[in-house]
Amino acid sequence: MTKNKIIIKDTRNADGRTATDLNSETLLESTNEHRSNVKDGMEYIADLIRNRGLKHDYTKIGDYFPLFNDTVMQGLSNEEFEKSQWKQLHLHQERHHLNGNAPADVNLIDVIEMLVDVVMAGNGRSGHLSSRYCKIQDPTLLERAYWNTILLLDDKIEKVDKK
Repeated sequence: MTKNKIIIKDTRNADGRTATDLNSETLLESTNEHRSNVKDGMEYIADLIRNRGLKHDYTKIGDYFPLFNDTVMQGLSNEEFEKSQWKQLHLHQERHHLNGNAPADVNLIDVIEMLVDVVMAGNGRSGHLSSRYCKIQDPTLLERAYWNTILLLDDKIEKVDKK
């Protein structure tokens, strides 16, 4: 894997439906190459998830903290809080609040961040998971996220000829 692309080799001989040189040696070689390609793709996705975790709720810290602090300290009602300047900034700059502002290119990384966020927030704040926050309101969102993640990964692929 390079910095910008995941380099994959031809694995047509890992499957009888696409093989051009089907024998035990090429089957094993292509199968091992396919396994390596999948490992590299999974590492890329894992890195995206790991990096998202490191940046989670960045609009609550650093330069954003004074506005976040002021908003929280006001003791606003839920409706007032949702309309606040900070909350709107948070919804529009971070990708994981899928019911408030799902990005057009929503992906499974966004979904996983939302999932982890609601579980951790529920257990950490009230001591239990609230299914109210776990629901995804848009019934098409998961399918869009699935396809957008496919495109995200596919965009990272560079196929090279086997040498």
